[in-house]
Amino acid sequence: MSEAVRRILVIDDDRVTLHLVRGLLMAEGFAVETANDADEAAHFLARQSFDLLVVDVWMPGMSGFEFLAGL
Repeated sequence: MSEAVRRILVIDDDRVTLHLVRGLLMAEGFAVETANDADEAAHFLARQSFDLLVVDVWMPGMSGFEFLAGL
């Protein structure tokens, strides 16, 4: 039986960082979604679950620490 693909949500306001991290994780076999800010990430989390969140600490509007504290 094969192992289930792990799902990761990457949250960062920098598009270059999102693209690079997404590519690296996908190359390792992970299913990756990306969000540009905490609000977009909250919408993803309301609809589906993830095995791991990769969160930028310095985002406009809400820091990564504030976002994680609110989960």
